[in-house]
Amino acid sequence: LVSGDQHMMSFDNGDLNAYGGFPIFQCSSLNSNPSCKQNGWSGSVHMNRGQFCDFKFEKKNNKTCMHFNGYHFDKL
Repeated sequence: LVSGDQHMMSFDNGDLNAYGGFPIFQCSSLNSNPSCKQNGWSGSVHMNRGQFCDFKFEKKNNKTCMHFNGYHFDKL
């Protein structure tokens, strides 16, 4: 799941997702006030304006992997 609704940047690898065990990526806030609405992230939580993410998909040996990078606009 990819979302930006929580106005922060973090991820969970699925271990802490009680609603199905799949990975969750929060990618924001580009220009909103940051807020962390809940715990349960396996990655570090970053709460700044000017954040965004990119994703790269790679297929190897019949498996698809997703690579995730988070950025802050002045620290690319």
